[in-house]
Amino acid sequence: MARMHILADEGQNPFLREYYEIHWDILPNLAMDLVIPPLLSFVSIETAGKLFIGLIFALLTGGTMALHAALHRRWSPRPLLAFFFLYNSVFLWEFLNYLFGLGLALLACALWITFRDRSAALVVPLFSLVTTVLFFAHLFAFGVFAMVAPAYELAQWRGRRRHQGRMMDMPWWKAMPTIVLPLILLALSPTFKANPDDYPLWLRGSPPPPVVDFLPLTRNSKL
Repeated sequence: MARMHILADEGQNPFLREYYEIHWDILPNLAMDLVIPPLLSFVSIETAGKLFIGLIFALLTGGTMALHAALHRRWSPRPLLAFFFLYNSVFLWEFLNYLFGLGLALLACALWITFRDRSAALVVPLFSLVTTVLFFAHLFAFGVFAMVAPAYELAQWRGRRRHQGRMMDMPWWKAMPTIVLPLILLALSPTFKANPDDYPLWLRGSPPPPVVDFLPLTRNSKL
């Protein structure tokens, strides 16, 4: 939240300007950075943070309900079970951009199932914008949509193959152009050019460092 305050200040405070410099870049992890600072013109930073967390919960539950409705063509109380999973370890570790993006990804998948049969002139521009928003919210959100949409189309094709449905008759090809712009942005992002040594330990496959280091025992060691 301190970073949100600095971003909202836009370098106007001379004390903050002495220690911090705002530098925007193409980063796939900007959900909070883009949402909270504009809210600080109307509410306090504490209220803006609470609104962002409330929006995360609304997106996760609303996205789950929308995806269920898109898949089954009806509304049901079953998706309300998502409320039991909102308070989880990911939330406690404060991966808020990740959770925000995941909620958006659920809504995007529901939107794809709803609009997939529309004309390419509508679907391609619309979902190019959607995938770009997902990219800037969080890279994982874009990854979820980029995996779920083709997987759904493959499942639909396998179901219709028994009725001699051809794969080219399916709208899967409309999804391919929509991921081009986020992939270009990723190639231009500092995230893509990061040094492997800067990756987290779990991504490098390295064991976490020990919590406590013990000096080797020698004959001259004193207790």
